Amino acid sequence: MRFSENLKLIRHQKQMTQTAIADKLHVSRKTISSWENERSYPDIMMLVKISTVYGITLDKLMKEDLGMLKQYEAQAVTSQRSLRIKLVSAYLNIGLLFLSYLNHFLNWQVAEWLALALLINLIVLATTLQPKAKDWLKVGIIFVMLLILNVAIIWPIQFKGVAPAGMNVAGYELGYYTGIASWTILSSLSGCCAALVHPKISLKN
Repeated sequence: MRFSENLKLIRHQKQMTQTAIADKLHVSRKTISSWENERSYPDIMMLVKISTVYGITLDKLMKEDLGMLKQYEAQAVTSQRSLRIKLVSAYLNIGLLFLSYLNHFLNWQVAEWLALALLINLIVLATTLQPKAKDWLKVGIIFVMLLILNVAIIWPIQFKGVAPAGMNVAGYELGYYTGIASWTILSSLSGCCAALVHPKISLKN
């Protein structure tokens, strides 16, 4: 028996409506209807909740539905790929941040390239995190802490730029300090996203 048919049969045996099940699982009635009409499948965690609500084992609930098993296998492969991308991006972010700090202290004159690499990698890493509403406080706290740290470390070193001869001093200083501020925000965001990959800090998706 297919999972969708089995799900509907068990619900009827329990004499429960789609709305009642939806309330217990904290989803919409349309979601229950979608599962029972095979338009979508619940994820693994939801499947465990369904088995708990119906009071049956996962084995009986799935009834060897090969289509559903293949769906979960595909989800597992996608999840592993996403995890690899997340880890590689996090470690790359840490490496780029380290090089950026060295650039400030040793004046390598490659700040633009490092900032571009950080920005690109930040976009890749940020798309893998997908924070929920309850996680934004954690994100905000980490970001503010890193922002304060970056200001304390970098700004005293960098706030000594002198405009080259013949250049408008006000315009030079505006561009110079805007660049420092932009790097401070970018590096703080990059560090924040990299920190959230750590298992003790990471967001629960």
